[in-house]
Amino acid sequence: KECGYYNHPPRPLCDKCSAADLTFEEVSGKGKICSFTLMHQKNVPGFAGEVPYLNVLVELQEQPLLYMITNLRGTEDDSVKLDQAVEVIFEKVSDDITLPQFKILE
Repeated sequence: KECGYYNHPPRPLCDKCSAADLTFEEVSGKGKICSFTLMHQKNVPGFAGEVPYLNVLVELQEQPLLYMITNLRGTEDDSVKLDQAVEVIFEKVSDDITLPQFKILE
């Protein structure tokens, strides 16, 4: 809140200015793919039935090095490229759980 720097995942002190007065802020939900992998492991709880699926490291557009690890939906693995523009979608898994996923921007 004090310096405007985004910290993700959340932590007690700001990485930039060490302030303790942190708040949650909305972001645009847009970014670019920095890295990706096609997951084949069936031992990740909650995702065994999804194999294979794409995990992506997304750098959000709000600031450099503001990363989010998530899944990429609706895309074949051979069409994913580094620096590709993506945006968030929200997938309701249950009444209690909604996951942020990403899709490629058209």
